[in-house]
Amino acid sequence: MMNIRSAAAVAALILMAGAVWAAPESEAMASDEDRLTAVGFHNAGYPIVDTPITVQAMIRGAAHVNYEFDDMTLIADLQERSNIDLVFETVPGAQAAEKRNLIFASREYPDLMLNMGVSDRNLWGAAQAGDVYALDEMIDAYAPSWKQAFAERPIVRKAITQPDGKIYSLPYYREILNDYGIRDTMAINVDWLGKMGIDKIPDTTDEFYLALKAFRTGIDNGTLPDNGVPWLGRFHAWGNGGEWELYNAFGLWMKGQGSGAEKYLSVNDGVVEFGATDAKLKDAVKFLHRLYSEDLITEEFFTNQGSDFTPRSRSVPPISGYWGSYFITSPVEEFYDPLPPLMGPTGVRRYRSQPVRLQKNQFTIFSKFEVPEALVRFIDPWADDTFSVEASYGGPLIRQESDGTRTVTGRGVDWFEHGPHNFFPTYVSKRAADKVNWTGEQGNRDLYIREIYEPYLWPQERHFAYITYTDEEQEELAVNSTEIANYIQTSIAKWMVDGGVDDGWEEYLNELDRLGLDMVMEIFQTAYDRFHGN
Repeated sequence: MMNIRSAAAVAALILMAGAVWAAPESEAMASDEDRLTAVGFHNAGYPIVDTPITVQAMIRGAAHVNYEFDDMTLIADLQERSNIDLVFETVPGAQAAEKRNLIFASREYPDLMLNMGVSDRNLWGAAQAGDVYALDEMIDAYAPSWKQAFAERPIVRKAITQPDGKIYSLPYYREILNDYGIRDTMAINVDWLGKMGIDKIPDTTDEFYLALKAFRTGIDNGTLPDNGVPWLGRFHAWGNGGEWELYNAFGLWMKGQGSGAEKYLSVNDGVVEFGATDAKLKDAVKFLHRLYSEDLITEEFFTNQGSDFTPRSRSVPPISGYWGSYFITSPVEEFYDPLPPLMGPTGVRRYRSQPVRLQKNQFTIFSKFEVPEALVRFIDPWADDTFSVEASYGGPLIRQESDGTRTVTGRGVDWFEHGPHNFFPTYVSKRAADKVNWTGEQGNRDLYIREIYEPYLWPQERHFAYITYTDEEQEELAVNSTEIANYIQTSIAKWMVDGGVDDGWEEYLNELDRLGLDMVMEIFQTAYDRFHGN
C-alpha cells in the first residue's frame, strides 16, 4: 500500500513504466482528470481505485469498544473491495479533546479525522485556511446515498452547512425512537431494594432519597457489598452517569448536551430559555447536597471518568444501587430495573429526550490528502438503508425476516466486532429504522421508552439543536459560552459539597451577568431564528 503524495501527472508517467511512484509534496497537483486517472479511480462499483492507497485516519476510541477498527468485519471487507486502506490511529476518549485541539492549532493534520469531537469552530477555521475539502460537489458526483439523505431530510444538510454555504464534514444521523427517545435509562438495583426490605421502586424524589439511604445503611452494616456506593455517577456528564435526570424531576428544562452554555438551553414556543438561572435549580442543588452530605453520593462522583464508570456499572455482583446509562447491559440486567421518571416536590414528572441523533463533524478530509473523491465514495454506503443499519448494529448479527424486516440481535458491545456504530458518519433513515426489530439490550431499551418514559419526554421542538453559527458568533461564544458553562458547573459542584446555594444565588446571577449571559443568549436566539427561518 502506498500513500498518495505526488503530483498526479508525474505519477501517471511512473505508473506507465510499471514502477511504484512518489514525488515531493511541494509539487503542484495536476488536473483532476490526470490525478484520478493516475490511481485508476472509478466513478461507480468496486474497486474504487485500481492502485491501492493508504489513508492515515485518526479516530476517537472509547472504553467500551474492545475491537480494533480495521478488524471490524464490515470495514475490513470494504477496504479490501475498494483498495483503500485506512490506517487507524485510535485516540483514547479522555485524550481526544487535547489531541484534537493540538492538531488544529499546529495544522499537522492526518488525512482523515473521524469522531474526534471536531467543533464547528475547529472546522470553520480550518476551512477558511484551506486545510479541509469542501464536499458538496464530490457528494453530488460520487455519493448518491448521501445526496438522497440530504434531499429527504433537508435539516441534516442545513445543520452541517458552514457560513459560506458549503459542507466540510459529514454527520452521524439516526432516526430511531429507542435512540433519541431518551439519553440514559435510570437503573435502580431491585436486588438491593429487596435485601433492604423495600418492595416498591421509588416513584418520587423523596422515595429515591430513602432508597439511596437504605443502600448506604446496607453497605455500612454488611448487608450489601462493603465496596458499594448508593449512586454511581459522573458529575455533569451528559450521558452514562450524569445527574441531568434529577434536574428534570425538579421542573428544569436542561438536557446537558451541547457545547458550553448550550447544555442549559431549551426552546419554549420559539423562545430560547436558560435553565441554569431558573430558581428551581436551587431546590435541585439542595437535594443533591443532601445526598452528598449523607454519603449517598461520594467524592468519586466528581472524578469518575468513563473508563471508571463503565466497568463498575457492569460489575457482577453489582457494587452500586443506582446509575444512569444508555443500556441496562446484559451482564447486570437481572439485578436492575428501569427507574421511571421521578415526580419532584412540585408534582412535575418530566424526562429529557434527545434531539434526533445528529452528531456533526464526524468525517473530515484534510487537503493534504490527494484523492478525496475516493474517500467520498468509500463513505457513501454508510448512508444506504441496508449498509447503514448493518454498520451500526452488528452486520452478520442481523437476521433477515420473511416479511422484509430485519431483527437486530446481540449486545451493544458485540456490534463493534462488525461495524463502527456511531464512530463513522452514517445516515440511518426513519424508513430503514422502521423495518428493524430490536432484541437484547436495544430491545429492552425500546420497551422501556415506549412503556415507561414516552409519556413524560421532552417534545422535540423543545430542543435547541443542530444550530450552525456565523464566524462572529463563534468568536463570541468560544470564550463567553465556555466561561459561563464552567462557572455554572463549578458553582453547582461547590453547592453540592458545601451547601449555601440560597446565600450564593444572587452573587451567582450577578456573575453570570458579568460573564455576558445576556449577550450569549442573544446570539443563541439570533442563531435559532436564522436556522429556522424566523
